[in-house]
Amino acid sequence: MATRLDRLFVLLDSGSSNVTRQAAAKQLGEVQRLHPYELPKLLSKLLDYIRSSNWDTRLAASQGLESVLCHAPKWDPPASVGAVEDMTKKSPLLVFNIDEILMKAATLDATTESKFNIECEESEEFLKNQKQLLNKAIGIEGLANIQIEVGLDDFKVTQTSSKADLKIPVTEMLGIRTPVFLQLNKLKRKLIRSKSNSDLNGHSVAKKIKHEEEEKGYLICPAPDLDSAWGDINSWPFNDLCDVLISDLFSPNWEIRHGAACGLRELMKTHGKTAGINAFQTESQMIEENQIWLESLAVKLVCVLALDRFGDYIGDQVIAPIRETAAQVIGTVSTLLTPNRVNLLCGLLIRLLDHSQWDTRHGGITGMKYILAARQDLLTDLMPFLYPSIFKCLDDPVDDVSGPAAASLAPFASSLVSTLSSDQLRQLTSFLWESLKTLDDLSSSTGDILCLLASLATSVRGLPLEDLVPRLWPFLYHTQSGVRRSVLKTLQSMVAQLGGDGTWLSVIAQKLMKQIFQRAILEHYNEIIEESLKLWNLVLKNLPLRDVLNSCCCCVSQWICLLMQPFRVPFDNAVLDIPKCNTEESRSAIEESTRYFMAGSESHYESWTAYSNGVMRARLVGAKMIGNLSGYIVQSHPDTNAPVTEPIESYIHFLLNYLRSNSSLQRTVTSHIIREWVTQWPIALPNDILQTKLMSCLVEPVVFDEISLAVVRLMRDGEDYKKTLSHYGLSVDSYFESNTAMSIDVIKRLVGEISDLLLSKTKLRPKTLETIQHRRKCLETSLNGVISDAGNLSLLTEASISSALISLNHLPEKLNPVVKPSMDILKTEPNDLLQELAARSIAKLIELVPGRVPCPTPKIVKNLCLFLCSDESQTPQADLQNLQECITLEQQKSSIGDKSSKKPAQQKDVQEVTESITESFQNPSETNNGVQRRGAWIAFQCLATMYDDLLPVKVPALWDVVTRIKTTLVKDVGPELFESFIIGLQVIECVAPKLSPLLHPSLHDLLESICDLLSHHHKGIRHMAGRALAAIATIGNPSKLAVIEVVVNKVLPGLSSDCEITRIGCIEALYILVDKMNIQIVPFIAILVIPILGRMSDIRVRDLASQCFASLVRMMPLDSDSTDISLSDHLEEKRRKDRGFLKMMMNPKKIEKFELKFDIDATLRPYQQEGVNWLAFLRKYELHGILCDDMGLGKTLQTICILAAEHMEQTEGENDQKMSLVVCPPTLTGHWVEEINRFVSKQILNPLHYAGSPSERQRIWSKYEGHNIVVASYDIVRIDFENFKSIRWNYCVLDEGHAIKNGKSKVSLALKRLQSRHRLILSGTPMQNNVLELWSLFDFLMPGFLGNERAFNTRFSKPILASRDSKASSKDQEQGALALEALHRMTLPFLLRRMKEDVLKDLPPKIIQDYYCELSPLQRKLYQTFADSSMHNEIKESLENIETIAGTTHVFQALQYLRKVCNHPKLVLTTSHPESQTITAELMSQGSSIDDIKHSAKLVSLKQLLGDCGIGSENIGDSVVAPHRALVFCQLKSMLDIIENELFKKHMSLTYLRLDGNVPANQRQSLVNRFNGDPSIDVLLLTTQVGGLGLNLTGADTVIFVEHDWNPQKDLQAMDRAHRIGQKRVVNVYRLITKGTLEERIMGLQKFKLASVNSVITPENASIETMGTNEILDLFTYGNEWNTSKAGGSSKTGGLRATLESLPELWSEEQYETEYNLDNFIKNIKR
Repeated sequence: MATRLDRLFVLLDSGSSNVTRQAAAKQLGEVQRLHPYELPKLLSKLLDYIRSSNWDTRLAASQGLESVLCHAPKWDPPASVGAVEDMTKKSPLLVFNIDEILMKAATLDATTESKFNIECEESEEFLKNQKQLLNKAIGIEGLANIQIEVGLDDFKVTQTSSKADLKIPVTEMLGIRTPVFLQLNKLKRKLIRSKSNSDLNGHSVAKKIKHEEEEKGYLICPAPDLDSAWGDINSWPFNDLCDVLISDLFSPNWEIRHGAACGLRELMKTHGKTAGINAFQTESQMIEENQIWLESLAVKLVCVLALDRFGDYIGDQVIAPIRETAAQVIGTVSTLLTPNRVNLLCGLLIRLLDHSQWDTRHGGITGMKYILAARQDLLTDLMPFLYPSIFKCLDDPVDDVSGPAAASLAPFASSLVSTLSSDQLRQLTSFLWESLKTLDDLSSSTGDILCLLASLATSVRGLPLEDLVPRLWPFLYHTQSGVRRSVLKTLQSMVAQLGGDGTWLSVIAQKLMKQIFQRAILEHYNEIIEESLKLWNLVLKNLPLRDVLNSCCCCVSQWICLLMQPFRVPFDNAVLDIPKCNTEESRSAIEESTRYFMAGSESHYESWTAYSNGVMRARLVGAKMIGNLSGYIVQSHPDTNAPVTEPIESYIHFLLNYLRSNSSLQRTVTSHIIREWVTQWPIALPNDILQTKLMSCLVEPVVFDEISLAVVRLMRDGEDYKKTLSHYGLSVDSYFESNTAMSIDVIKRLVGEISDLLLSKTKLRPKTLETIQHRRKCLETSLNGVISDAGNLSLLTEASISSALISLNHLPEKLNPVVKPSMDILKTEPNDLLQELAARSIAKLIELVPGRVPCPTPKIVKNLCLFLCSDESQTPQADLQNLQECITLEQQKSSIGDKSSKKPAQQKDVQEVTESITESFQNPSETNNGVQRRGAWIAFQCLATMYDDLLPVKVPALWDVVTRIKTTLVKDVGPELFESFIIGLQVIECVAPKLSPLLHPSLHDLLESICDLLSHHHKGIRHMAGRALAAIATIGNPSKLAVIEVVVNKVLPGLSSDCEITRIGCIEALYILVDKMNIQIVPFIAILVIPILGRMSDIRVRDLASQCFASLVRMMPLDSDSTDISLSDHLEEKRRKDRGFLKMMMNPKKIEKFELKFDIDATLRPYQQEGVNWLAFLRKYELHGILCDDMGLGKTLQTICILAAEHMEQTEGENDQKMSLVVCPPTLTGHWVEEINRFVSKQILNPLHYAGSPSERQRIWSKYEGHNIVVASYDIVRIDFENFKSIRWNYCVLDEGHAIKNGKSKVSLALKRLQSRHRLILSGTPMQNNVLELWSLFDFLMPGFLGNERAFNTRFSKPILASRDSKASSKDQEQGALALEALHRMTLPFLLRRMKEDVLKDLPPKIIQDYYCELSPLQRKLYQTFADSSMHNEIKESLENIETIAGTTHVFQALQYLRKVCNHPKLVLTTSHPESQTITAELMSQGSSIDDIKHSAKLVSLKQLLGDCGIGSENIGDSVVAPHRALVFCQLKSMLDIIENELFKKHMSLTYLRLDGNVPANQRQSLVNRFNGDPSIDVLLLTTQVGGLGLNLTGADTVIFVEHDWNPQKDLQAMDRAHRIGQKRVVNVYRLITKGTLEERIMGLQKFKLASVNSVITPENASIETMGTNEILDLFTYGNEWNTSKAGGSSKTGGLRATLESLPELWSEEQYETEYNLDNFIKNIKR
């Protein structure tokens, strides 16, 4: 479990988001559920993390603790039935003296003083440094002649305190002792630390780590058995855990205290009911024991509330995390206590409120708050008891006490009304109103007091609310949005509960309306704007008409003027009614200097566009307010007689004044007000004067005041340009009539055609011409700017006027002036609010014109359809190329291709790209086409919403577009019908989500026609049909079922069609459907997955099929037996049947046994039978996989079984016989043929050994038809690829399939082009260096399943590699863990791996030993010579950076040189070596030569090792057989030559064989047989490349590696040639390593690579069920949620920045609100 737990704890500790941490925490609970006996280990590990200095880690650890404890068995001890000794104990709550604790106990501060103490070392160096620091501190470091005498004593702190001032630790007063095992561990740590300091070599670190790992092995609780029962224990199993947490609760370190409180909270929540209970007590005694235990814990928690002094001043109000969490524990405990004990507990808390220290009072009131929240069943009894103390706290001088006091009462305001007396209630309410006088922006309790006031404001009658309510005005301008929202909520509550006493509202109505209106137009938070609008409408609804008219008529003009405030211009504070603060009158000057803007300051917005949209939103909301008010002010005053002029006429004339203005802003705002007025108050106007004026405004040309200055400037510039031309002799008078005034049209002609004519007719000097052209260009730029601004203003103005006219139901004879502005807004306006208004206007207009001839509706619908299809990135066009391809795949490739030129960190994976492609309308690009599409989208959805089920009647043109594909279905269509189909499908995609449920059956009637279009020859129609199908599937369960029905009946069968286009269209539709439905597809996974799997070998559709399956496989564990959706009988039956497949796929142990119907000359072991079952399962469902059993477990035999079964079934059936292909290394071709012939008869499998020279292979190939299985090597397949590609193989088996790990090699590319029905890879080491190799293997099995190589590298490889970096940040580690987890889940169903130690209990052990040897003097000299060269540093850097090694050829050459030196000097001392002659002469003078074995440390060691094994020794007695036989592996054949010639032949008496590349492939197996069969052969010499794969060499029991591979898997493969089935003796593996050389680094790299491999492919994850699948979707959504730009590298920054980043941080204020939210607490304790 270690690897999996480590990854989960990495996520728990360093997850970048709370979602990630919570997912890891929940998965720990799944681990506990599946492995109950792991409880002690999990709790011990969580205990470490719950003490973390990181806030997020502690919270996540507490969530993990809750998850684990929820799955831990409940303690249900056996009760005694007989009499038991009375064990009555005194109540701790009764006998506890909190006053003594407050008086004598030491407080619990943030940390211990010792943490900041400086340990002075008595050394001259220390003293010197301190002198320098002191000089610098007092500013005289530059004055060297000034000497200050400083001694060590000056740096020592002297503490003077009397015994009376010393406080007693609270743990001593409470009798709390550190648990014994923690004391022992503390001593152990101290001992380890002392040993580490004394031993400075590298081994001490390893020892320390080992000891610390052992230290964590204590049992924090007993382990449940496999049945989740506690067994024979007699006491509460969590006693020790609770003791540790209680001990930590009083730690001097605040983080540990906080973690302990979090842990206790979760423990009490899950197991508090049985806390402290022992077995064999009576039931009453158990209850009493539990209550006493809980009381004791409550006492300790009260002490924490009283003594804790840590607070975080992150916001206006202090957050005390320890006190808050301890109070939550008290609240949880109170739910378990009896009512009288709860009263006793509350009595203790009341005592805290009388203490002089505010922290203690804060702790007491916080505890009360959570008790009231937890025990609402006791409110009637508790509230009268606690209220006097809480009320006293409301008047506390410290805001951080009064605030929680108000917060404790606010949720229970209704209980206060029923439990408090009328005098108490009046006193409380009056107090709250009075407190508003003393609150300001700096008061931290403002929000809490306002919330309480909102609940109680109207509960007391008779208060002078007309005087009190205005005290709320200043808080509408509070800096905190929460306070502003609270004020609005308070006023809403008061206005809604007016009842019969509404006088106060009439008195302050005018001021109230002013404040609401101002808040709405000054606010930048949309939520507060909506609350302001809601309050405005509520006031108008509840205020008598008389008061509305009296208070608002005089203000309307001012409010409308405020709405017309120019963009980015501050308001005049004299116009606004800004209330003064309740306190500090001197602050009025500051308030007067504050500038207020429409929609708030621009600094509140992320961009200029967002600010512009915010201003428009404020104007529209203001218009909505005035529009509602207009319905009241046009009514007659109740107290007046019939007026001379009707109010409505006066109001119309009032509005006409603004419409007569030449200001675009005034006309726009007025038009919006009129639209809102007649929309909210549908009335008949007394005359048409308003409509007439609006119509004239719509058609009359006007130069708006907003651009008048720019126009005047333009006119002046035009005159200047004209004079410039005249100055240079270019008169323009002849081109204009006399007295022609300068205008925009004149300037347009002047800078255009006239200038062109004049300059072409006259020859000017270059400088003159340059001057004229410059002025012409400047004038042209100004002209374009004015024209653009004028056009924008005209459009906005005309659109608002046209919407007002449509709302008035007034349409002119010619509709173009009314329709065009709204259509232009839909076409060009980037502001979606204005597009929505235009869409509603268009929808309203269509309602008004059904009787017109000709009717404009068809034209409007047609134009909207064109808008909808204008964005080519969203809508396929008719002139596309490669019509038989798939648009989805093309867009994926083009999107990834566009990213390829950018930095890798900016690349997106396929999942992200395809999501944006298939998403029909989410955040379209803000190009012109994107804006058009969005406008049409909004308009069509508005029509569908507005007309509901009458849409076919009211807008038949639109309904015809929707249904036309059913009436005009033709497969081969021209461009016109193509456009018709595309538009129809696009409109279906748009309107389907908004259609009335009554129209859904009409959509269902279209489904079969849509499915028919999946076979269309044009890829655009196929793509849009898939999107339309997905859109219909997401609009509700009936539609979902209808789509699934048609998918099952038409789309799934289409996957098996002989028509290639049909298969492409169907798989694309399924891909889009799965992507669009997302988690809604879960109930139908079983129905869809099997047909999709069948297409993963279809070369035309396998990319999308693999991606589709990848999306489904991550959601498979979410599928359950039951579903909320009612399926039809045949669908339910199909789902039930196919779910059996899913269960087998997720857990191979559930696969049915596969019976072999033929004789096989072997007895299958149980695990081999399971492997054959798994292979048969893959074959049945046309799946492909990797059998990656450990080396030596019989992968060959299992494969032969499934091949034989397949070919035997073909023989018995009527199908054509298809051949199978086995590709393996050349050494194993003979082995495969021999194994096939050995296990099965030739009637079943008749192998063809395809090997030899080209001519021999040609002869063999001519006979292939007489065989049903071909065995060939990788290189032979590559060389003779033309022969192999012409055959469609039945099985294509790659033995030692890691040979294709490089996806770009010629062998890989050739094999991936082979056609086969089934694909199988055999490899004991499917990953050898990095996870990218796994991609290449799956690219052979299921291309596209893991994306393309670039996407896989970004998504998996880079994060995993970065997480392994020694300098990896916590985020890198988290992303690496997430990537590994995701890769597990995707590949797991297609990998089967068993380890020898798990399945072969009778296999002797394998012992690996490193045999270190010292370099000979000659070797040392050669090594040192190289170390002194410049190349050495490059080698060192390369060994520290794997990526550098991979890209540096000359470094590899140098590394190879060093490896040869380590082996034998003879390998490098060739004639070309510069030292060759010198060293040879030196050796000759010593009477030696380079051939002497003493110059090679490894040869000497090898001789010694073989002698120790009894090989080559002359003292083996009369036996001709040595006691051991050895395999000796080398990398180089030249090293084998040296061993053979210089060691074996000259110095040893032994028999040996040699197997290297010189042995022909077809002769290698016979050599292996000879070695295994002849025990007199002592040694087999092999190269790792030739002899390290697939061979069975169990005749040897000793393996010696003279050289080592960078790739650890090659060495593992090689050593397992002897350690495999059939081995009867212990296998000893010796690795010769030259000490202090490159070889030690190689071994380090091997460990790194093994760690990566073991993290991805491990027997720990035998099935998805054991992986904690409850949160599989959370951990797998990364395709959508990951930021790959941060996953591509590791953090390598250092210095101050790194130090600051590593400091522990507290949460933000918003996160504190979430953690200590009272509603969340109540929900949690009620679970």
